[in-house]
Amino acid sequence: MIPTVHPARRTCRHRRGAIALALVLALLLLELAIVASVVGGTRRHDLTGARINSMRSFYASEAGINMGVRELMNNQDEDGDGTIGAVSDNGNSLDDPGAGQGTAFVVSKTQQGNRRTLRSVATSNSTVRYIEVVIE
Repeated sequence: MIPTVHPARRTCRHRRGAIALALVLALLLLELAIVASVVGGTRRHDLTGARINSMRSFYASEAGINMGVRELMNNQDEDGDGTIGAVSDNGNSLDDPGAGQGTAFVVSKTQQGNRRTLRSVATSNSTVRYIEVVIE
């Protein structure tokens, strides 16, 4: 004689399988949502770091321009690089001044007649910014 399974028991097994499958799918969706939020947060963190470095290099470049203009106004070579208006424009990156937080800048000066151009180049990590000022 072949044993027969009561129809109610067969339905219970199917329900258990469906519930297990639904639970696995719910956990998979939850895991995907967590991974997406972590990856998105990392991207925002990287972007914030790049913006901070950009601002640091901009302000360092601006500080360099201010130092160059001060040298021109006082008619003195205050940093000892041999050029009034230029700041650490000697090709040695070891003595470049900085504005804190790992930034460094160099100001170069060119002159054509009574027109002087100061160009400040500043770096902060991988970010480079420059400002150019023309003084007549």
